[in-house]
Amino acid sequence: MTNSRHSPLPGQGGPAPATLAFTVPSGRRRVAPVRFGRESRRDPQLPQRIRRLLDDEGQQCVQVRLTAADAANPAARALLDAEAGTALRLRRVLAATAYAALFPRIIGYELDAAEPFLLYAAPRGTAAARTHVTGANDQRVIARDLMLALCLLDGQGLVLRGISPATVLWDGTSVQLWGLEGVARAGAPRTRWGRAPYCSPEQRRGEGLVDSRDAVWSVAQVLYRLVTGRHGPTDRAPVDLDEHRVLAETLRGAFAPRAADRPTPARLLDLLEPGAARRVRHAAVADALGAEDVPIPAPLAAPRCRADLMLLDDHPCAGTPVRLSVKLVADSAHPWARPDAGPSLEIVAVPLSGAEVTPATVVYSPGNADSAQFRVTAVEPGMHRIRFTFLHHDTGVALQQVEADLDIEGPETAEAGRRRATPRRGRS
Repeated sequence: MTNSRHSPLPGQGGPAPATLAFTVPSGRRRVAPVRFGRESRRDPQLPQRIRRLLDDEGQQCVQVRLTAADAANPAARALLDAEAGTALRLRRVLAATAYAALFPRIIGYELDAAEPFLLYAAPRGTAAARTHVTGANDQRVIARDLMLALCLLDGQGLVLRGISPATVLWDGTSVQLWGLEGVARAGAPRTRWGRAPYCSPEQRRGEGLVDSRDAVWSVAQVLYRLVTGRHGPTDRAPVDLDEHRVLAETLRGAFAPRAADRPTPARLLDLLEPGAARRVRHAAVADALGAEDVPIPAPLAAPRCRADLMLLDDHPCAGTPVRLSVKLVADSAHPWARPDAGPSLEIVAVPLSGAEVTPATVVYSPGNADSAQFRVTAVEPGMHRIRFTFLHHDTGVALQQVEADLDIEGPETAEAGRRRATPRRGRS
């Protein structure tokens, strides 16, 4: 706490209040008398503590905090800082949209303190760990909402690890997804996080790079728990999957042991609600352009920025590193067309197949005459897809996302001649 006192509020009995000073998302400072409820650990494996509180305006909130002892641990403080950054970014991106309700709403924070904390509006719904959903309609709505949340995070280059029945809340009509401390940047090296069976097999082992399909596994396992009341297998699809129609029809591939074999959140979302993935992408683009959350008219959908991707090696062959050039090119009317105006970007490369891409992240400026370069290595020949996300270096906001399909030949059939990547052009 930044400042506290223990004297009763006028005319009120019960526990003595404390005075809490914090910053609201707009940047304004606020000092408010509050009353705290009982404290518990949000997750026994994590340092954060959680307690409900009531402020002087009668608003019920949840405080997520670190004790002074925990805050002295840099790793624990980094977790809270990351959670704060994600919560504030999602509020800014989604505040004016219907998607905001999918995530906890941050109402204040104090990070520069011996006992740093975040304040959220009260949770909406009951944790899936205490819910048993049997209706097929409810199952579809929960699956749709969770895939919506994953797509929104994916648009920001983020993946939520640690999704479990404890972090998925259901109020009978819609989902709210908590656990933002588990967010990781797509393409970063995986570290062990979460508990089986809800963390993917690769996540449990800490192998490879963070992928949005890690969270797809987690969602599938949560849905299985909701439908059956049982935990699913830790490394394969449940043997009784065909007995549960919604799971079998939409989430069968989500139980694949390897991320490369699972469908993306966008693909599953479109199975559950056709066209929804495109609407989510438009919402992310509107934020990047500073626009309101309105549909983008077809005549205005032409990109003002494009990503050019090209192979720099003549013989893309399995088992051999292939150099891939990535460059962001702005139309003359775009502000970034001026060499001195382009912001620094982080380009995050995420393989959507069995290929490996290095480095995972490159810092790049659109005004730079040089392009960013990555090396792609595929053990197996065939078509390999790679997703490139362009993030604003200072804010972490995703500005554009493109995908490239690389046709990697076997050593005996590699053809001469330069091959070009075929990106799916995005919009900045």
